[in-house]
Amino acid sequence: MKKILLVSITLLLLCGCSGGSHDSFVSEADTVIFARPDGSSYTKGDLYESMKQNDISVYLSNDIVTRLAGFEGIDMDAIREEAETDAQAAIDAGQEYYLIYYYGSVENYIEEMIPYKALNSLCKQAVEKDFNTYVNDYHPYKAEIVYFDDMEAAENVLSDVEKGSTFAYACTANGYTGAVEETVYTDNDSDLPLEVKDYVLNSEAGLSGIIQSSTTITDADGNSVINPRYYLVNLVSRDVEEFRDEFVDIVVNDIDQATIINNLLNKYEISIHDQRAFDLLSAMYEAVK
Repeated sequence: MKKILLVSITLLLLCGCSGGSHDSFVSEADTVIFARPDGSSYTKGDLYESMKQNDISVYLSNDIVTRLAGFEGIDMDAIREEAETDAQAAIDAGQEYYLIYYYGSVENYIEEMIPYKALNSLCKQAVEKDFNTYVNDYHPYKAEIVYFDDMEAAENVLSDVEKGSTFAYACTANGYTGAVEETVYTDNDSDLPLEVKDYVLNSEAGLSGIIQSSTTITDADGNSVINPRYYLVNLVSRDVEEFRDEFVDIVVNDIDQATIINNLLNKYEISIHDQRAFDLLSAMYEAVK
């Protein structure tokens, strides 16, 4: 079992055990970082005491994520290159000002993106490891889904498709103003009515008939009004292997990422001697107890 040695800042060393007391210390505390003109100096110990007065939870969390990523075999050099490529793309697009405004510098942006991308990779890896369970939980599918407020328009779409029009063209020709795109959906999509979900769950690829769903809205006079909608579903595929990467991205954005980190923290031994660091980390991750 590997031991995670937490280094919140390169100069600060936190180590020890996760049980019992958590006494603070910093290695080589008397080492001078810089000397002032009046002869006084600022040491590693001074920096440590200064940091203890501030919120270092982000530093600690980022450090844990990047170390776990390394333990899990994620190529951190590739992660850094990806962050650098993103930064350069932003610069090439004329957005360097925004990187500096929000992050202080381009380098700061890169350093903040590394743990973010590492966490994303850890979550993707966890989803892939338990892929079939997530498929069973989410029931993913790819489809084009639109709705009309007018039944006649929906009927005209079906008629046009029967005559040879593509679904997207028929929708646009009959007044649909949104984008008609193949999109990956799951049972967790809260903006889809139950009638649509039930249809998809029990159907194969192809175009549905009109699926009517009604909602109750309140008009300007405060009266309850039934608002019907007429859905059309062009079910493209239920074979998740045809859109695996898109589905994994959906799950990664939906799951509790802290749970993924907790699972990994339970997998490795943690050593923390600093009480403040211990308190901050245990507040974020249940595995730190």
